[in-house]
Amino acid sequence: ELEAKLNEAEKLRSEVIKLDEEHPPSCPLCGSPLKGEQLKKHLQNLSDEMVKYRSLLKSLLTKKKELSAKIENFEKRRAKKHRLESQLQLYMSELHSFPNLEKKLEECHAEAERLKKRIEESRLSLLNVTNTTSLEDAERAVEEAVKIAEEMKSLPSKRELKNKIDKEIKELEKKLGNLPQLTSKLKELHKRIEEKEEELRVVESTLQNLLQTLGNLQNRKSSLEKELSEIMALKEEAERLKKSLEELKLDHEAYRLLYSKVFHPGGLPTYLLSEVVNLMEKYVNRYLRLFGVDVKMKFKLNISGNQQRIDILTYSGGYQRRIETFSGGEQTLMGLAVRLSIGRLLAEVYSTRQRPQFLIIDEGFGPLDRDLRERVVDALKKLYEAGEYSQIVVISHHEDVKNHPAFRTIIRTSKDADGRSHVTIL
Repeated sequence: ELEAKLNEAEKLRSEVIKLDEEHPPSCPLCGSPLKGEQLKKHLQNLSDEMVKYRSLLKSLLTKKKELSAKIENFEKRRAKKHRLESQLQLYMSELHSFPNLEKKLEECHAEAERLKKRIEESRLSLLNVTNTTSLEDAERAVEEAVKIAEEMKSLPSKRELKNKIDKEIKELEKKLGNLPQLTSKLKELHKRIEEKEEELRVVESTLQNLLQTLGNLQNRKSSLEKELSEIMALKEEAERLKKSLEELKLDHEAYRLLYSKVFHPGGLPTYLLSEVVNLMEKYVNRYLRLFGVDVKMKFKLNISGNQQRIDILTYSGGYQRRIETFSGGEQTLMGLAVRLSIGRLLAEVYSTRQRPQFLIIDEGFGPLDRDLRERVVDALKKLYEAGEYSQIVVISHHEDVKNHPAFRTIIRTSKDADGRSHVTIL
């Protein structure tokens, strides 16, 4: 089954390579390749195959875990066998000691018989030595002999020998009393040995089966390791396909944005207008900073159906303020910054090579009082000093504007009696 899945994966990989080698239609604007519904279907099929391979990998890992548990159980049973073998050796050692005990018991019986015989011989010897026919007479003779024996040096050694013999007799009698118990224990040990031998045969049979199973498991393990390596290769291939899928998703998102922002009806004008609004906001705030006005303006494009509206928001000191709350001079400079920005945008759009570097203001000071005209002229001077324009021409009938020191040259126009115009450069 795994080999069949691998063949399918190789087939899918060939299809992906084939798709990469094809030349799909391209975008007429940017030249980027466009993917169709057929590509999406192939990508979905690849995703489904990846899910199947992950499921198969999970199943193989579960089998590996089960085999590890069986091996661990086998190791425990083998350890139990070693313990039984050690206990059996102990029992065999005890069993080998029993023949020596029986032999020793027989020697004790023989020793006891010899002692009894010696006692009888001693009694007869005593009667013979005392030359008596009864023990009473012998006893009296012995009493006399005892007195004599006290002087004999050999008497202590004989007495010690007698005590030793009595002690041995007691020990032999004690051992003879424990003989039935030892015999019963011997029979019990024989029975236990037979049981352990039977258990040993079962363990050996089980061990043989386990060894055979272990060999099969080792062969299976080698096969599984080989399958696992193949699965890891498939996993790497799946990761590569996943990465390709992510790249395709990014392409799809880019195409979606292009469609929603540019290619759908009305999308391109709206998109361009939003870009123009952003650029205009940038120019206006740059001019306001140049004029030294603590005001920031934001332009917000609102679209409702086919209606488009640009809202102007003004901020000062980090807080939003209405335009009418600003001073007259601030409002005048804000209006000048907006008009300059619009003029610059129009110049950039319609100039073929580069934006013109001159500015002409025709009667732009009419409604302004003297202080406001002063501030506007100072703003124009700052534009010139900042290099925004290389030439600024102002047409005005206000004498204070004409005589302002910011202007280098004054051009006056006049008419003679015949109605002809004359130009004078001061």
